[in-house]
Amino acid sequence: MHSRFLKHSATLLACLFFLGCFSLGCEGREEEQEILSTLEQTVKGLEHGNAQDLMKYTTKDFIAHPGKLNRWSSTKELYLLSRQHGPFSVLYPIPEIDLHETAQGASLSMPFIIVAAGVTSPALDDLADNPEAWTDYAKKHTEVYRLELSLVKKGERWLADSARFF
Repeated sequence: MHSRFLKHSATLLACLFFLGCFSLGCEGREEEQEILSTLEQTVKGLEHGNAQDLMKYTTKDFIAHPGKLNRWSSTKELYLLSRQHGPFSVLYPIPEIDLHETAQGASLSMPFIIVAAGVTSPALDDLADNPEAWTDYAKKHTEVYRLELSLVKKGERWLADSARFF
């Protein structure tokens, strides 16, 4: 049961820590750079337990898989995760970002791991620009999760429409 709760909570965690990174509207490569910059800020917020703030970067119909959890259920799960397991850090390489040609949608795909707060890995830092090598190295030491986000542009903001964790 504990393992299932942790995995389910990690799903939500994955979804939530990226949701805030899509609030900026820009073009092409600049847009990707701003997403990456905002991602860093978002992860810091999540690591400090600010789940409620992250949910404002989702569509009203947001669904997190597995579990088909809506935005409010996702917030609740993240809150429970932080209360049960205490402070944590999220480590990840540079994500793959695909801006759709219509300019109204995008997707993000990336591996990540969850570690105790303050834990670092110089070896993973050195592999950040190579997600495949990063994942191979991380798998030797811990469980690696994967996140895929579907994004839509609403006005000037990017919002997460759905998240899939596996």
